[in-house]
Order: sequence, then structure tokens, then C-alpha cells
Amino acid sequence: MRSFLMILRSDIKHGLKRVVLRHVLVFAVALFAGYLTYAAVFTTAGYIAIDYKSTMGDMVLCLFGGIPVYSPSSGKEFEFPMVWIAIFVAAAYVTLDYPLHDLQGVGATSIVISGSRWSWWLSKCSWVIINACIICVLWAITILIFTLISGSSFDLTPTSEGVMLSGLRSIDNQPHPLSLGMYVLSLLPLLISILLIQLFVSLMAGPYVALAATLAILFLSTFYMSPYLLGEYLLAGRNAAILTNGVDSGIGILFALGVSTISILIGGMIFTHKDILAGKANGND
Repeated sequence: MRSFLMILRSDIKHGLKRVVLRHVLVFAVALFAGYLTYAAVFTTAGYIAIDYKSTMGDMVLCLFGGIPVYSPSSGKEFEFPMVWIAIFVAAAYVTLDYPLHDLQGVGATSIVISGSRWSWWLSKCSWVIINACIICVLWAITILIFTLISGSSFDLTPTSEGVMLSGLRSIDNQPHPLSLGMYVLSLLPLLISILLIQLFVSLMAGPYVALAATLAILFLSTFYMSPYLLGEYLLAGRNAAILTNGVDSGIGILFALGVSTISILIGGMIFTHKDILAGKANGND
């Protein structure tokens, strides 16, 4: 326990300092992405002259709505959700390479001193979780900013008009939206699970492969609607609060907790047998 806390203190001190600018990037991307969608929604509302009184739930959709359910057999062109992808790729970039960088430097020494690879691994998992919490706080601040700017009510239930204006569905083919409260609560565990998968892959195959794995999870989730894809639960526009047959955030939270637990356990077991000296040598070549 003492060795774990020693390494974690070092990760918090040096690791967080290393990614400060990346958190700034996350905030900047969220603000810019939110502005693009926000501007499009309110411009369209003014153009078609509807009485649109927005809510905080509508602002959540501006950031995390994504795209409607896509059916390859429909013949319609696939619309790549650039805003949604950019938000989560920026988040994935925050924790992408520090653990491997640490392992190829002072991390190897701390493992030798502590005598515990599990302490190093659990510290890095904890560091990833801390960063995920910071990212979610930045996202919450972004939503709050747009809620205040737009004069929206502090209600997490989107309006039917907001869902329609976001391009997620027509206004008359679904019942009135429900609260996105559970979706908002699910963001943190879902983000943690994806970042822990990325951590595991980065230590096994390198950061570029890890980022490609994260992109694959996100892209497949937009292309296919499946409850077995983590990214599906991150698409607010496909949530059960918006669509009758949408994904349930409660199930998404349980799914994320299960994936996170498996990633930590299997990653730790594999890492205890990893040749870190060879990895360090390759990193210095």
C-alpha cells in the first residue's frame, strides 16, 4: 500500500503537470464543438421561426448528441459525427502516452525500488481515473456556460424542438424526450472504461495502436447500433431518453464498470510478466 501511494503521489505531481495543456485542449475543443452545434441549432430555430425555449438537456445534446441511428441498408449516406468524435479523441489524447513515458524512464526505477509491479500499474489506473474526472468537470463547465449564454432552464430533459433541431430525429416520430440525468451520470464511468482499455493497449502495443483502438471503438459505435459497443452509450442521441429503442444508461454504467474491472485485472496480470527492460531499451533507440 505504501509503495502504491508513493508512486501515485509522483504520478499526480509529475503526470498531471505533463498533461495540463492537454486538458486545456479538451476544454477548448468542447467549447468550439459546442459553439458550432449551438449556433447551428439556434440559427435554424430563427430561420424556421419556431418558439424555442431550450433546456440544459438541449445543451447536452449539442455536445454529445452525435448522429441518429445509421442503417447501412437504408441507402442513406453516412454522416461522420466530427464534433462528437473530436470531443472524445481530445479526451483520449490526455492520457495517451504518459504511462508508457514513465515506464521508459523513472517508472522502471520506481518498480525496482517498490518491488511491486502491481503498485505501478494500479497507480497508473488511478491516474487515468483522476484525469477522467477532470475531463468530465471541464465538460460540465462547458455545458453550464452554454446553458447560461442561451438563457436555458436548468432542466436535463431536452425539448422535442431541441432534439429535432440537433438533427437527431423528426419531431413527430417519438414520444417526448425524458431526462438525460442518467446519461450525464454515465459519462464518467464510460470514459474511464475507454481510457483504461487505451492504457492497457498502449503498454502492450504503443500509444499509436492504443489511439487507433479508441478511434475504432468510437467509429464502430456510430456506424452500428449495438449494446456491446461502449461508444454507443456515449451517443446521447441514441439514449433511451431520446429514442424508444435507445440504449439504457443504467446498463451502460454496469457495462463500463465491468469493462474497467476486467481491464485493470487482466492488464495487471499481463504487466507483471512484461519485459519492461526490453521496452525501455526500445524506447531509447
